[in-house]
Amino acid sequence: LVLGWLAAPPVGAAIAFLVGGGIAIAVTAIRLAVAGEDPASDTDKGVASAGEGVRRPGLIAVFRGPIGVFAIIRTAAVVLTVFLGFWLLPHYPLWAPFTVIVIARPGATNSVAFATERTIGTAIGAFAAIIAAQMMGNHQVGVMLALLFSAYLMLLFMNANFTLFVTFLTMLIILIQDLFEADAFDAGWERLLAAGMGAAIALAAVLIDERMARSASGAT
Repeated sequence: LVLGWLAAPPVGAAIAFLVGGGIAIAVTAIRLAVAGEDPASDTDKGVASAGEGVRRPGLIAVFRGPIGVFAIIRTAAVVLTVFLGFWLLPHYPLWAPFTVIVIARPGATNSVAFATERTIGTAIGAFAAIIAAQMMGNHQVGVMLALLFSAYLMLLFMNANFTLFVTFLTMLIILIQDLFEADAFDAGWERLLAAGMGAAIALAAVLIDERMARSASGAT
C-alpha cells in the first residue's frame, strides 16, 4: 500500500489495490504462458504425453481468458469496496476489501463456503472479544493474556478449521485495538460489518464472473 501515500484516501488506497491487482494479473499471465497451462482450465499442457507438442498460450490469450476476466472483476470489486469502506467504516476502512480478496474465488460454491464461514467466525469472535474486553476493563495484563491466548488458538486452527481460525483472528484483532485504547465495541461491530459487506460484494463479483462465462460459452 505504499502507493496509497501518493494520494489522499480513499483514492490512494484504491490506486494501491488497483496496481496490486494489475501486477497479480500480469504475473499470473506470465506464469501460465511460460508453464504452458490452458487459461480456460486447470489443465497443465506441459505434462502432455511424450511426442505431443506443447502449445503455450500467449499473454493476450491468458488476459482474455477466464482467469484474466475473473482477476479484472475481482480487482474492480476490491476497488469498489475500498470506497465503500472509507464511507461506511471510518475507523477501519480496509477490513472490507481484504475480506473480498479472501472470499472471492473462482466458483460460486467455494466462495459461498468461505463467505459463510468467515461471517460466522467474525460474528462469534467479535462478540467474544467485546465481552472479554468489557470483563477485563482497564487491566491491560488481562487483555494481553487474552490476546496471546487468541493468537495461539488462531495458529492452532489455521489449517484445521477456517471458521475457528477466523473466530480467533477476529478476537486477536479486536483485542489489539482495545490494548491500544480503541473502543472494542466499535472495532467489533465494524469488523462484523466489514465481513458482511465484503462477503456480499465478493459473492456478487463471483456470480457476475460465472454469468459472463456462461454467456461466452453460449456465444461460442
